[in-house]
Amino acid sequence: MTVPAGAKVCSAGLHARSSRWSPSAGCGPCNDERALARAIHALAAGVPPIDSRIGRAALARAAPKTRMVGTIGEHLERHPNALVDGDSGAPRALQALISELRTAGVDGLVDPQCLDCGQPRKLGFPVEGGRVCDRCKRRRRPPERCTRCGKLARPVARDEHGGALCSACQSRLFVRAVHRCTLCGINKTYRTRRPVCTQCAERASTDCTTCGLPATVPAAGTAACCARCALAPPAPCHMCGEMTAGRDREDRARCDACYQRPVGTCGRCGRVRAIVRLATGDDPDLCAVCWTGPTFQCEGCGRTRPCRGERRGRMLCNICRPPAPQRCAHCQRQRKVTARWPEGPVCATCYQRALNAKGSCPGCERTRRLLAYPGFPEPVCSDCAGAPPEHVCGRCGDEHAPYRRGLCARCVLHDRLTELFGDVAQRTSIGLDGLFDALCGARSPKDTITWLANTPSAPILGQIARGELPCSHETLDQLASSPALAHLEHLLVATGALPPRDPALARLERWIENFLSVRESEPALRPFAHWIVLRRARASSHNAPLTNGQLTAAKNELTAAGEFLAMLAEHDTPLDGCRQADIDTWLTGAHHNRYRARSFVLWATARKLIPRLDFPAGQRTGRPQAISDDDPAQLAHRLLHAPDITARDRVAALLIVLFAQPVGRVARLTIDDVTITEDAVAIRLGTTPIELPQPLAGHLRDLVTDRRTGAAAAIDEPRWLFHGKAPGRPIHELALSRRLKLIGVDCAAARRSTLLHLAGEIPAAIVAEMLGIHISTATTWAEIAGRPWSDYPSLRDQ
Repeated sequence: MTVPAGAKVCSAGLHARSSRWSPSAGCGPCNDERALARAIHALAAGVPPIDSRIGRAALARAAPKTRMVGTIGEHLERHPNALVDGDSGAPRALQALISELRTAGVDGLVDPQCLDCGQPRKLGFPVEGGRVCDRCKRRRRPPERCTRCGKLARPVARDEHGGALCSACQSRLFVRAVHRCTLCGINKTYRTRRPVCTQCAERASTDCTTCGLPATVPAAGTAACCARCALAPPAPCHMCGEMTAGRDREDRARCDACYQRPVGTCGRCGRVRAIVRLATGDDPDLCAVCWTGPTFQCEGCGRTRPCRGERRGRMLCNICRPPAPQRCAHCQRQRKVTARWPEGPVCATCYQRALNAKGSCPGCERTRRLLAYPGFPEPVCSDCAGAPPEHVCGRCGDEHAPYRRGLCARCVLHDRLTELFGDVAQRTSIGLDGLFDALCGARSPKDTITWLANTPSAPILGQIARGELPCSHETLDQLASSPALAHLEHLLVATGALPPRDPALARLERWIENFLSVRESEPALRPFAHWIVLRRARASSHNAPLTNGQLTAAKNELTAAGEFLAMLAEHDTPLDGCRQADIDTWLTGAHHNRYRARSFVLWATARKLIPRLDFPAGQRTGRPQAISDDDPAQLAHRLLHAPDITARDRVAALLIVLFAQPVGRVARLTIDDVTITEDAVAIRLGTTPIELPQPLAGHLRDLVTDRRTGAAAAIDEPRWLFHGKAPGRPIHELALSRRLKLIGVDCAAARRSTLLHLAGEIPAAIVAEMLGIHISTATTWAEIAGRPWSDYPSLRDQ
């Protein structure tokens, strides 16, 4: 990987230090490589031995974090048989790894088993000697006195005061009296033909003397009374006359047989369906899709949200409910069941894929959602199958998987953006119409919803939309800099809400002001920073955006000047009293940027702030040798024909390997630099376009056709050939270098090798014109390659 000049590197010297680097944590990429290599080696040496390719892929899916990979590798080193012994003390990440390896076709693996029950369940609770499942964890709880019934039992929940509740009392909190078992009065009647629960179905019973429902056999001389009549006095149903404990909303007696759900318009999705929850307070009438349960404090996560659990006696939200995994009818994996279709249970992944996939219907030949219906040999649309349309958006009617409350993800995104940005008049007055339309038309509305919910810049965007903050670069500069704020600035610029500017130059201006604010005692630094460093950077920015190297060089130059003045202050030497001995002391010191202070000394000498002294230029050790382990021809052949390289990485690497382009220039290539016709493909790197041969021409044509657009797809047609993550910006040169490093291309070494080869074979003038480099640079490389000057008169005569 190419490390920028002056950048701090890790202890191995391979990676530049990131902003999150710390001495205790070390280098992140080096930690990742060591942990992955350790885990792969442990898998290969374990029982059964796992192939490195299969192990690497399984680790990438099962353990996305370095800490998890390190835990797996450490455990496998201590327990080589961990994949087959079923030890409950295995880390949780190993259980996910075993599942991925089994999916990849590895046989003979044994899941970690609960220490208490011995079942291969999810083991999330460490205990002495291993781990236990959720059920055994509850069994290990010591019995407590129930605050409601006074029985000594294991608590399953807590009341509002923190008191213990047994399972029976917990059930009574959520099951209405009319739905309880008539014998025990606790459990809900379920899957029985009588109004009794499954636990009481075999008990002896008699008829209640009041309502006639099954009741417990009473003592001699006592009238039989069921549990419902004991809790609520029964009354005759106002519709059929049967005795019942049920009541309607008007507190009239009504039995279950006479109840019919009203049909109306759902107040949330707008569809005409059976209303399962009537309006209460501010909540409207809700259908079965929009009604997800009463709002309680979830006993699993503690958050207040819709919960279900009347049958289990424990109210849990949708996330905390532990459904039993089943084999998906589509992917054949053991997963949580999301829906049950005619072909069988379907997991969430296959459910979303099937509802979002569309194709040409074999019956009507329209582009519709195709599903498997009974009686049809192949998937067809709902119209051809004669089935009612299901799983459609309640607002726009599109056949997309419902995202929330019966609406598709795009309609939900539109609602949340409207809530954040305000109405049309408010957006237009501030100039956010372009950003609103761009986010609404995003390629992946679900990702955009997630970004709005998680990004720290969303509140700032809301303040700008409400007029609390002015929409300007100065406003964003005054806030604490962060990647999220930089991404927001790129969004505003790309959508026209802010005028474009060079972001690297803006960062340099802010850095210089912060640098000078703590050095007010050195007045000579401010004019040097503004008239020399910043003025030179602004002039370079007029031609092209500043690169990372130019930004680092400007910072190092100003830092060296500050350190030089600090050295003079330590010796109590004023600037006008600087002598040659002070210059010599500075140059012989241990300052790594000592020669970069030369521009400041020359400027101060011209301004007569320092006497005329001798400050030599930095010593050069000569041009580094073009050393590469791979032959350039073999490297180019592999890049041209390897099937596992994307078109994006392939074209970028070939432009460096074949045409000696700097990685920064490759990153800033635009679509205008490429000319594509039916017969030829050409690219302009210098002043003359280069017609590309096959198969490179085909790869470049594929890249232009299917280039990655990322978040900018909804903003405008990107002009960058290699688009970055930031909207409207090219890929960063360091990010491109890292990508090419992964496919075995060292950008700096490959470029030097190609320059040396081309300069030795082609005259320097043609090299400069073709590759877009300066004639002096081409001449220098020609001299290194040993090409004589005598070639130029013969070239002019041609």
